[in-house]
Amino acid sequence: MNGFRQNPTRPRRDDAWLQPEPSSREKSEGGAQAVFAELAKGSSLALSPQQTMGRREWNEKVRRGAGHGQPTVLALPPDCLVPAKTLAFTLIELLVVIAIIAILASLLLPALGRAKSAARRTACMSNFKQWGLALNLYHDENEQFLPRESFGSGTVLNNWAQVSDPANNDVWYNAIPPMMSFQRAADYASRKAEFYEKQSFFHCAAARYPANYLGINPLFSMSMNSKLIEAPATTIRVTTVQRPSETVMFLENLLQGEKPVDPTQPTDNLGQPSSYASRFVARHEKKGNLVFLDGHAETLRGPEVVETRSGPARGKAILPQAGIVWTADPATNPN
Repeated sequence: MNGFRQNPTRPRRDDAWLQPEPSSREKSEGGAQAVFAELAKGSSLALSPQQTMGRREWNEKVRRGAGHGQPTVLALPPDCLVPAKTLAFTLIELLVVIAIIAILASLLLPALGRAKSAARRTACMSNFKQWGLALNLYHDENEQFLPRESFGSGTVLNNWAQVSDPANNDVWYNAIPPMMSFQRAADYASRKAEFYEKQSFFHCAAARYPANYLGINPLFSMSMNSKLIEAPATTIRVTTVQRPSETVMFLENLLQGEKPVDPTQPTDNLGQPSSYASRFVARHEKKGNLVFLDGHAETLRGPEVVETRSGPARGKAILPQAGIVWTADPATNPN
């Protein structure tokens, strides 16, 4: 019978002795499966000369049938063999990658820094606008009178005892915050650390205070215009100010360690609750925020607020007063 092996001496057992003779292709495929099974188990195989063949030659040999009187040795194509060594980066390649990362970082970090600075300036401006709104609410409820600028007279540091004194409830840092449902400065006398938090209504998020400062004098990163109310008066009506839309009410206040707009600006007793151009700071990319008496806020460059040209007014208010006014009467010299 063609195609079957017969063994008459072997007893018949359910025709199991009748098996088709496997073809050469089946032998090759079966051998391949056995080899891959051995590879899966982690076995190592001896390589034959046939392993130098290309995949096309190898496939052609399998198709035609391996053997034909020769011992069949299965040869895997070259691209199926597991490489003896794993690939790795060379030192030069690693250095090139590191250099590319460094270049990208040098391009991205300044942009990220500017974005962060812009966010702080925006947060500070939002805070100042709230002060402007609260100011309008205050003088509307107080017969157009402005709050006092500080304890006592003159531009001086206030201590916590003075800030929390009930006699000073009409000073700006105690009088205006309740208009916007914020806490007064006096409310922080027993928890000073909270007064300097970034989200405080009293401070700019970009302001830099002395590390862990909890001294007897509260430091203000924003202040009231110290030239608006002239002694011996302690307050004035808004209606007496000739150019309210150009007259400064609040400004960003210079603190220790911050760079002044001009080197001639004074650097003593920084953090006072009232000040003017001589203590203005441009802490937002050389710009600073101000609130004007009509309630609007602006961001201006340092030299637009502080005189930086040589002369007696250097480091102080720019004269004549035009655009930025510090006194109720623009003709008055604030310096």
